[in-house]
Amino acid sequence: HSKSFELWEQGLSNTVFYPQYHGREHLNVQRWMHYLQTGSEETHLAFQNNMFGISANITREKRKSFMAAFDFDDFSELNTHHKILSEGLEIFEKLFGFKPKSFIAPNYTWHPSIEPTLSNYGIKYLQGANIQKIPAGDKLKIKRHVLGSKNRNNLWHITRNVLFEPALNTNKDWITSCLKEIEIAFFWKKPAVISSHRVNYIGFINEDNRKRNLFALNELLENIIKLYPDAEFMTSADLGELICQTKRP
Repeated sequence: HSKSFELWEQGLSNTVFYPQYHGREHLNVQRWMHYLQTGSEETHLAFQNNMFGISANITREKRKSFMAAFDFDDFSELNTHHKILSEGLEIFEKLFGFKPKSFIAPNYTWHPSIEPTLSNYGIKYLQGANIQKIPAGDKLKIKRHVLGSKNRNNLWHITRNVLFEPALNTNKDWITSCLKEIEIAFFWKKPAVISSHRVNYIGFINEDNRKRNLFALNELLENIIKLYPDAEFMTSADLGELICQTKRP
């Protein structure tokens, strides 16, 4: 909406919002264009309604996700991925006035060969789940990562180990489950890296979604402060730097 970016800037200036790199778009461009150009009925229906596509979970078409921006069906697509990454990083710096230090691949899916491009633009940390989905043509390979580990491209992994996604299931007690996962992380002397998507806090279509989940977020934060008075809140970039300092000999 018209004033969304102004709110981003306000959040940034008030140190409650700190953007990092997620890609040029949350869309697998080549896959989407293929289905548009080959006359996919469902993809065209979505396009006519200003949407990328119908969720892969409910579509009648046999296809992979449109949202996994760095998945591919052929290794030749990697050249496009390098271009998308570099363009997106340049746009990011132009918009926000600084270079991001961390990157999280859409749908936790990326091939290791794109990592040097990220590194060349100043990315130091890779955030994601504890598993990486690696495109291998017709399938995905799974690789597990440990929080605080460094890969062969000298990028550090920051794995998410706590979920707060109340929009996914309105019947679940997300505050209790989130606090339990934080407790487990702290027990093992690990930072609690919370996954919480934008969809939880938007209310244009359903205002109750925003009201309910912002209230729950506030309650969660109050509980964290109450249970852990010495808790520190930090950005992904700050956490990455702390990990680097801790790991240095």
